[in-house]
Amino acid sequence: MLYAKVLRSIYPHARIIRIDTSKAEKLPGVKAVVTGRDAPEVRTGWLVWDQYILARDNIVRAVGEP
Repeated sequence: MLYAKVLRSIYPHARIIRIDTSKAEKLPGVKAVVTGRDAPEVRTGWLVWDQYILARDNIVRAVGEP
């Protein structure tokens, strides 16, 4: 069984300067580290299908965006 941990934004609008995944990749038992660059360009939403699964284009658009 695999478990996932999602890092969510605490800022309402921000630019992602860098994401250092090296520590997470070195932890024992970690199978993969996925960022917005690795995730497919699939859009989701409840009424309007306009949100990506993970933040893309180095921009976070809302508090809580994964």
